[in-house]
Amino acid sequence: MAPAAAILLADFWLVRKQKWNIPELYEPRGTYWFFHGVNWRAVFAYFLGMWPALPGFISEVSGNHINDGWRRLFQISFFFGFIVSGGLFYLFNYVSPPSGTTFNKEAPPVQVDFEINGAVVEMAGSGSVTPVEATEYSKAVEATEIKRQTYSRKHK
Repeated sequence: MAPAAAILLADFWLVRKQKWNIPELYEPRGTYWFFHGVNWRAVFAYFLGMWPALPGFISEVSGNHINDGWRRLFQISFFFGFIVSGGLFYLFNYVSPPSGTTFNKEAPPVQVDFEINGAVVEMAGSGSVTPVEATEYSKAVEATEIKRQTYSRKHK
């Protein structure tokens, strides 16, 4: 569980800088869709942080004797997996930034207000924005609306 927790924390706090575009979470092929619905950066970081603990885990479950190094690595697998997976996920996003991240200058993260059952939900801090943030907000809203219209036309 440590690799998954590290990836979630790194994504929210480091990669996206606490800015989520909530409506995009529910858009087919939106910002959070990635490649065929799979974030390969997270999958690779997860497995690279988890696999070194597997020999020790298998040994503990089966009772077979293995090298003490593998057993000790299993014993600290929470910390090892957390650090390795979180670090690799951050590195993968830095090297190959998806849209909506602080590393992607063409499509940076934007915190947007959204509507639920006719009521506008204003996100904290979105009331006082700089001109640059207002432009980013407008672009995000426009892109979301275009995606909604395109999706609606395709699925009528």
